[in-house]
Amino acid sequence: MKNLFSEEEIVVTSGVKISLKGKKDQSKNQLAFNRLISRVQKLESTIMSERIKVDRLFQFYQKTISPKQLELAAIKIDYAFAFDELTDKVRLSKSVTKKIKESIVLLFEEAFEFIEPTEKQEALFDKWADVSYKDDIAIQNELSKNMFSSFVEDMFGNSINLDDLDLDDPESLAEYEAKMKALFEENSNSKSNSKKKTKKQLEKENQIKADELAQNKSLRSIYISLTKILHPDTETEEVLKKEKEEIMKTVTSAYESKDLSALLKLEMEWVFKTSEHLEKLADDKLKIYISVLKERVSELEQEKFMLYRNPRLMDVFGYLDLKESKGFQLIQEEEFLIINVIEDFKGDISSLKSSKNKSQINELIEEFHEEYVEDGFGYGMFDEDDDEEYW
Repeated sequence: MKNLFSEEEIVVTSGVKISLKGKKDQSKNQLAFNRLISRVQKLESTIMSERIKVDRLFQFYQKTISPKQLELAAIKIDYAFAFDELTDKVRLSKSVTKKIKESIVLLFEEAFEFIEPTEKQEALFDKWADVSYKDDIAIQNELSKNMFSSFVEDMFGNSINLDDLDLDDPESLAEYEAKMKALFEENSNSKSNSKKKTKKQLEKENQIKADELAQNKSLRSIYISLTKILHPDTETEEVLKKEKEEIMKTVTSAYESKDLSALLKLEMEWVFKTSEHLEKLADDKLKIYISVLKERVSELEQEKFMLYRNPRLMDVFGYLDLKESKGFQLIQEEEFLIINVIEDFKGDISSLKSSKNKSQINELIEEFHEEYVEDGFGYGMFDEDDDEEYW
C-alpha cells in the first residue's frame, strides 16, 4: 500500500516464532527473540493502521477544505479591492481610511498564505502596506534565516557557513541538514572520547566489537546459504524461477554493501519458514538476530514517533489524535463554516459596492474592522464572546 509518507509499500513481518516441542523450557535468547518479534509485529501493524487513518484524513482534508480555502482567499482579495474602491468613491475621514488600510493589509496577508499574488494584487497591497510585498517576503525569509542561524550557532558555534543557505530550496536545506547531522555526531563522539571510560563502558565497547565481528563472519555464510536456496537454476517452474532471479539481485546487492540486516530478513523469509528451523538456531546466531531485531524496534519506535510530525500534515494536526470518524466529522464542520464565511463576505462585498450612503458605508467599514481586525472574529481566528474557537 502506497501513501503520502513514502513510495515504498508497508509490509508487516510474518509471524515467525520459536515454539519448542514437549515441556522443554525456552532459553533466555529464545524468549528475547519471541518478545522482539512480537514487538516488531505490533509496531508494524500499528504504524500501518495509523498511516491509513492519517492518509485518509489528509486526503479528505485536501479534497474538502483546500478548495474552499482557495475560494475564501479569492473572496478576501475581492473584499480588499472593494475597500480600495470606496476611497475613490467616497470622501472618508482619516480614522476610517486607517481602518480600511488595516483591513486591506490583513485580508491580503491572509489570502497570500494560500495563493501567489498577481501583479495587480501585489500592486494594491504595496499601495496600502507600510512594507512592499517583496520586501515583506525578504524580511520574513531573513528572520527565518537568522533564527536558523542562531539555532545552529547555539549547537555548533560558527562551524557552518550559512551565507548561501536558501530556506526555500529543499536541496539547500537538505545539504545543511546533512552538515548539522555530521557535526552533531562529531561533537557527540568528541565529548564521549574526552571522558574517561568506565569499566562498564569498556565492556560494552568490547561486546559491540565482538558482535560486529560475529556479524561480519555471518555475512558470508548467510549469503552462501541464501544463494543455495534462491539460485534460479535450482527452480524448474518458470514463475518461481523469475521470482528467485529478482530476489537474488537483492541478495547480491545486500551482500556487496555488507547489509547484514537485509540478508537476515531474507534468510528469515526463505530459510526459516517454520518454527522447527528457528528452534535449531545456534545461540550465537540467535544473538545476531536479536541484535538486528532490536535495531528494527528502535527504527519503528522512531517512525511511530515521527508519524504525526510530518510537516505535510500541518493542516490536519488537530485531527490526528482523534478517532477517524470524529476527524471526518470535524473536517466537514470546518468546510461548513468556511462556506458560511464565504457567503457572509460575498454579502458584505455586495453591500459595500451598492451602498451610496456615506453613513452606511462608514458603518460597514466599522463593523468589519471591529469584528475581523480588532476582535479577530473570522476564519481561523478566536471568538472571545463565545469563549471557544470559531474555527
